[in-house]
Amino acid sequence: YESIKPDVVSVLRFVEPSDRMDDQNALLSILEDNRRAHLETDAERLVTHIADEILEVSAGATKRQTRADVLARFQKVFDGAKYERWEDMEPPTMKISADGTLAWVVRRVDVRGKSKGAGGKAQSSRLISAYSSIYEKRDGAWKMTSVTSTFLSR
Repeated sequence: YESIKPDVVSVLRFVEPSDRMDDQNALLSILEDNRRAHLETDAERLVTHIADEILEVSAGATKRQTRADVLARFQKVFDGAKYERWEDMEPPTMKISADGTLAWVVRRVDVRGKSKGAGGKAQSSRLISAYSSIYEKRDGAWKMTSVTSTFLSR
C-alpha cells in the first residue's frame, strides 16, 4: 500500500479505563452531556465536546466537517424534534491510551421520538445507533475528532 500515506504513524499502548479513572469519568461525563443535548434538542451543547474539525464515517463515505458544519446540521435535525428516549442499550466500552492523550469509545443507544415529517407533520421514529468515536485530549480537555456511526430503523 505504498499509495496510502497515513497522516501519523505511532504505536500507542491502551489501558483499561480503570487505570485512568479521572479520564474515564471525564469521558462518561461527555457521553451524558451528549445524551442530555439530544433530549433537550440543544445543538450548541452537543458540539461543545468536538474538535474544530471532525472526521465522520457513515454510509460508506468519509467526510471532514467543521464544528460549525456539525452545529448547523444538528440545528436542522433538532428543529421540531422531541426525543422521548435516548438511552444506552449496554454500558459504553472505552479504552484510553497509557499516556492519557487518546481514547476511543463505542456506544449503542436506543432513540425514540418525534420529528418533522413531510409537510411539517410530526412523525414518530425509533432507531438503534451503534457508533465509535475517537477523542484526543487537547489543552487538558477531551475533544471528539472522529465518529463512525451505524443506524438501524425500527
